[in-house]
Amino acid sequence: ILYIAALQAMSEMCRWFEPYLKAESPEDSYREKGAWYDFLAETAKNKFNKDFYNETAGIYCYDEENSTCNNETIIINSLAVTTKICSSDDMKTISDILLNVITEKKEQMQMNSESLLWEKLFVYDALMSINSENINYIMTDIERIWGSMLFNGNNTFGSAEKYGKGENFCSGASAVPIYVYGRYLSGIYPKTPGFEEYIFTPAMPGLFHVKTEISTPNGNFVIENTPDKLKCRRNV
Repeated sequence: ILYIAALQAMSEMCRWFEPYLKAESPEDSYREKGAWYDFLAETAKNKFNKDFYNETAGIYCYDEENSTCNNETIIINSLAVTTKICSSDDMKTISDILLNVITEKKEQMQMNSESLLWEKLFVYDALMSINSENINYIMTDIERIWGSMLFNGNNTFGSAEKYGKGENFCSGASAVPIYVYGRYLSGIYPKTPGFEEYIFTPAMPGLFHVKTEISTPNGNFVIENTPDKLKCRRNV
């Protein structure tokens, strides 16, 4: 499913490049390359849905014996939501199951403590695509995981919730809170390269006060979000 996500990303980048980069021949244009990536993604999606979607369970499973949304299948179903690889009806079913499992039954279904924390990116993105109010659960989860590492006296973050001697104490997992703060609390996200077009949809949990400054080729953004007001200014 990560392969499908990569193909979708490549197709989108081809659409971005098309207006700016001229190809030597029509067959070599970014429009044609994008269409090829779309074809590969659609082919992979059809094969993936056929092999792994369990209509009875309403989720993606590895096999018939593992047909519940648990620690082993929560990532694959989160990715299914963010990549939109199935029908809207199936997506609604998956979203409802994910939301119930991750939030309402979190004491039973927290991800395995040995799971790598970069996987949380996909879970958080899935939750936010379902309902922006899930930012409250996400912020609590970040405080529980990364906050516990910080307040236990560590000078960097580990790659898993629980780690011991020999574990990687500095990893990409360190970027997960930064990504969430920038993507969802600041709420600004590029729609086209260089923020020429952008989306501004901040999610404000509780009494947070967020101030962000971003430098882009199309000006510097100053963003200040409080429970009382949302402000996004671009200085060109």
